[in-house]
Amino acid sequence: MGFRMKGFAWVLVLLFSMSVQAADVQLIPVYTPNPVYPIDMWRANKSGKVRVSYWVNADGSVSDLKVLKSSHREFDRAVKRRVKTWRFKPWTPTDQRPAKIKIVAPFVFDLGSGATWASDMNTVLTTVPCSKLNEELAQTRQYFPDKPLADLHLFGYIRAYLSGVFMRGQLSDGERQIMLDDLDRAVPRILESCERNPTANYVDFLPENMRKLF
Repeated sequence: MGFRMKGFAWVLVLLFSMSVQAADVQLIPVYTPNPVYPIDMWRANKSGKVRVSYWVNADGSVSDLKVLKSSHREFDRAVKRRVKTWRFKPWTPTDQRPAKIKIVAPFVFDLGSGATWASDMNTVLTTVPCSKLNEELAQTRQYFPDKPLADLHLFGYIRAYLSGVFMRGQLSDGERQIMLDDLDRAVPRILESCERNPTANYVDFLPENMRKLF
């Protein structure tokens, strides 16, 4: 009989955008599933963090995966097992486009209390410049022209933050729904504001009732 673990892992390296810019190469994820929470760690009620480095090669494969820092060997194994299967969109190396690109990625394993995840997410979102949203918008228009702009990753992270356990303890369902509706209506204005102000902080253009959360 199967069961579903309530813990989850998330990765910051792909948080800011659906692509990563390096030199003249944009790393576009093709297959990048998150690690599976180690069952022994889940049973022991343990959370943890892992930081790894790896190279993305021009053929889209991942190589030279190394653990730089980790809170437990089981989390190491979960990250390595998954990341080595990752694939990115290939590119043709040139004098301006390297044959491989080094990435450093922090992973966070959380058991679902929401507090650590929400705190980290809040910190990350407050540092995201509008240029990251602009990059994601450009990539979406090029590769996924039919995708609703309200479904851009950065808007999704705001929704996830509002819907998490941590915020559920601070806002009523009605308050959160109002904020989510306001966010959807504000998408065109946020995109326009960020295009005009690429160095501004993304959260500064969120609806007023949401800015106080950051």
